[in-house]
Amino acid sequence: MAIFNCHIKNFNRCGGLNNICAAAAARSGQVLRSQDDGQRKYPRRNLKDILFLKLFNNPYRDRQELWNAVELAENRKNSNLGREVEIALPKELTNEQRENLVEEICQELIKRYGVAIDAAIHDEKDGNGNFHAHLLMTTRRIQDKGLGKKIRELNNKFTGVYEYRHIRCQIYAGITNKHLEKAGFSQKISGEKTDHILTPVHHGNNEGKKAYNEKIKDLLNQHYSIEKELKISQEEISLEKNKNLKIPCPQ
Repeated sequence: MAIFNCHIKNFNRCGGLNNICAAAAARSGQVLRSQDDGQRKYPRRNLKDILFLKLFNNPYRDRQELWNAVELAENRKNSNLGREVEIALPKELTNEQRENLVEEICQELIKRYGVAIDAAIHDEKDGNGNFHAHLLMTTRRIQDKGLGKKIRELNNKFTGVYEYRHIRCQIYAGITNKHLEKAGFSQKISGEKTDHILTPVHHGNNEGKKAYNEKIKDLLNQHYSIEKELKISQEEISLEKNKNLKIPCPQ
C-alpha cells in the first residue's frame, strides 16, 4: 500500500546542520570538498544504495560547484543554505516509474519556485519497501548567471503555511497519485489528515511563547481557511497581514 510521507526541513548555519556540502554528500554518495571550511565531506551510505541521481535546473558544472556557490552566496551566521523535501516513493512502482515520478515533482517545484534541485532516490533496505527520495533545493532562484534572489514565500510565517501545504498535497500527493493510476493501481495517498500548520516561534519564556504561538495559530485558521488556499492573491495576503496579523510579542 502506498504511504504518504513528505517531510520538509531547512538547513541553516545556526542549527547544527551548518554545511550544505555535507548534506549533499550524504544524500548523493559522493565526496564533496567544501570551500566554506576547506574540508572534504564524506557520504554516509554506499553508492549501491542510491538508485538515481540528477541535478535539475543547475547552472554550474557539477554538484560540488553548485553547493559551494550556495555557501559562498550566504554570509550571515544564521543563513538558510538549503531546503529539503524528503518523500516516500511507492513500492508498487518500478525503478523507472519512480524516476519519472521524481522528475515530474522536481519540474513542478522548479516551475513554482525557480530553484535548482539535487535529487537522489535511495533504495529500500532488506525488502522493507522504504524507497524514498531526497530533493535538496537551493533557497535562491536560479538566473542566467547563477544564484539569484532569495525565495521569501516559503519562510514567511503567513504564506509559508500554504506553500508547504501545496508541496505536500498538490505537488507530492497529486503527482504521485497520477503516476499510481497510470501504472494501474487504485491506491491513493493524501496529505489532508496529516497536514500541519508550521508554528512560528517566539523566543521568550515558555508562557509567553505558548500564548504568542496560540494567537498566531488562531489568526491563521481564521483568516486563511483551507478553502481559500492558493486562491488568495499576494495583494490580499499583504493586506491581511498588515491589517490583522501584526501581534506584538509578549514581554
